[in-house]
Amino acid sequence: MMQQFEEYRADKEIEIKLKLDENNLIILERWLKDNAIYTQEDTQEEYYLNPQDLSWFKTHPEGYKYALQYLRVRISPFGDTLCYKDWTSSVNSDATALYCTEKEVNITDGYKMLELLKCLGYSNCTTFKKRRQNFTYNNIEISIDTVDNLGVFVEFEIKKRTYKEDLEEYAALKNFINSIGFSKYHIQTQGFIILLWNPDFNWT
Repeated sequence: MMQQFEEYRADKEIEIKLKLDENNLIILERWLKDNAIYTQEDTQEEYYLNPQDLSWFKTHPEGYKYALQYLRVRISPFGDTLCYKDWTSSVNSDATALYCTEKEVNITDGYKMLELLKCLGYSNCTTFKKRRQNFTYNNIEISIDTVDNLGVFVEFEIKKRTYKEDLEEYAALKNFINSIGFSKYHIQTQGFIILLWNPDFNWT
């Protein structure tokens, strides 16, 4: 039973992302220096693809472009990956998604995978680059992302779950973020590609 429980949770990605202003970046960097373990710095190219026959990319009634499913090729000096993300099973999938189901595999050549996917009818709709600094603290991976044309963000992701219920896990992660001591913060509910698609949309 425990093995089945672990398999059920393994592909659920529970994370919280914040956009950082200068003051909160300083607070975070101080906290990381005193508490977390630095693991690596990485530069990533990300390509988000859309199936030709059934588009995942939609227009929300409020007027912005969005998607609840993604196919992503990530190219990195530490290894390339192919990843499928699905937010449709989330508790509140059209707004603040609690988690997504994620299937990710390592690939040997991201550029060749892009060529293969395009031959299969996928279109390369969005691409961007980011610099990522990774840290770990207990069961949490903390990543500072500097994204071209968007700014600086921090992502807190549960790597080893403690609770069976998703809401409990999410609440524990949020309590941890509150303990860092940010003066004020706003949870970034939209992914990078949605922010890039809608540069003038007011998310508040």
